[in-house]
Amino acid sequence: MNFGILTTLLFLLGQTPTPPLVSHELPPGVKMVMKPRPLIPVRLGGVFLYGLGDKSDPMENSGRAGTPLSDENRKFLTSYCDVIALPANTLTPQTYPAMLKEQPLMLPLLYLSASTLYESDEYPGNAGGWKPSMLEWTLRDEAGKEIQHPDKGGHWMDMGIPEWAEHWKAQAGRKARNYGALGVVASEMMLGNPYLPDKLPKYPTLGDRGEATALFLQRVHGDFAVLPSALGFEQFVGHSITSLAENYREPELSGRFWDYLHPWCDGAWSDGWLFPYWSEYAVPSELRLVQLAAGRRISKNGFTFIATAAYHNDGELETLLAYYLLVSHKQGNMVFQPMPILPNMPTDAGLSLAVFKQQVKEKANLLQVPLGWANEETVHVACGEGRVVLRRRYTDGIVYVNPDDKRPAHINLGSALKRVNGQIVSSIDLPPNSGIILYAPPRVLPKRKTAPKPTKTP
Repeated sequence: MNFGILTTLLFLLGQTPTPPLVSHELPPGVKMVMKPRPLIPVRLGGVFLYGLGDKSDPMENSGRAGTPLSDENRKFLTSYCDVIALPANTLTPQTYPAMLKEQPLMLPLLYLSASTLYESDEYPGNAGGWKPSMLEWTLRDEAGKEIQHPDKGGHWMDMGIPEWAEHWKAQAGRKARNYGALGVVASEMMLGNPYLPDKLPKYPTLGDRGEATALFLQRVHGDFAVLPSALGFEQFVGHSITSLAENYREPELSGRFWDYLHPWCDGAWSDGWLFPYWSEYAVPSELRLVQLAAGRRISKNGFTFIATAAYHNDGELETLLAYYLLVSHKQGNMVFQPMPILPNMPTDAGLSLAVFKQQVKEKANLLQVPLGWANEETVHVACGEGRVVLRRRYTDGIVYVNPDDKRPAHINLGSALKRVNGQIVSSIDLPPNSGIILYAPPRVLPKRKTAPKPTKTP
């Protein structure tokens, strides 16, 4: 292989090749490209539905209001985000191409619903193309009547019907091409859609809903990237699953919908990763391991994973980021979307671009910590009395996580390290289910002694 091309590929992956004995120029048209903030391993991104305009209220539903993404916000996203998903009706056909010209490694996506079709084509998240004949594709109750959607002009579509999947694929593909998007985030998958009725006559069990989700993803897969909402993916399928290739196997995901649906997904939006914004509690330890494994598998194999996680304070945010830093890989697009639980704000405030910008600024010591590249996989470290903590080293720092839900852990670091709050520590105490980010403090070099000036002789 031409070394210039090899150098470019390795550069994109964040690796430094051994220089050749004879230098070569890059081939014509090949240009080195670097992601924004290359030494900051917490990659940012997410799904943004609110506060997209120049003077928008932070919680304005920008898609429903038809508010276009402002130039200032476009520049911010280009500078700070690796993956974004926005409603199509907040964009122009030039928005995403202009962003890709500035940052070719960004992944711009459209936000679409996979199970709701609105009669108004301008409704945010709507695939569009409604016709009255499509009533035959809607979900039905025991009496055969259409199950009513909570939104005016909205219809719950049956994801198990081939015609709906074909229509959605055609509409989503057309919209992606028109707006220069590289794919879509598909929300409201039947498997984990919390807005659907508990009882669906055609799909009475979780397995039935999962099968309809699988059929839909099979039918829409292939022409553009599809990142489904992963709610419910941690549930067990209940039947045998075709074995995945070795590099896709994760013990924690075995037998779950994560494995079953994997062949037809180009990544996932984990809406509620580790700490759902709609809950008062973090996910239990078993499901925490599942969600970590899902992020690790997707990112290490070069796919896209949006980890949307909630927190109330800096300690919870540091723990979430420590977990993230255990499993993210630079060859993939695993991005973190902060979901702060703020006073007098809805719990989904993190879906607001205005709130996201505020968090990036106010939590810069955490979200923009310059740890460099990971130089090891996650390892288990014994810390006495049967306790085990998780550790991962970076070129300019280190992260520890205590995954135990009940017992604290004490760690002697061996040398002085700096916390993100500025504190210098040589040992740490980690409460149950907590994490910490550390990096080496800057070296202070001793002052050079200057020789005394020679005295003049008369």
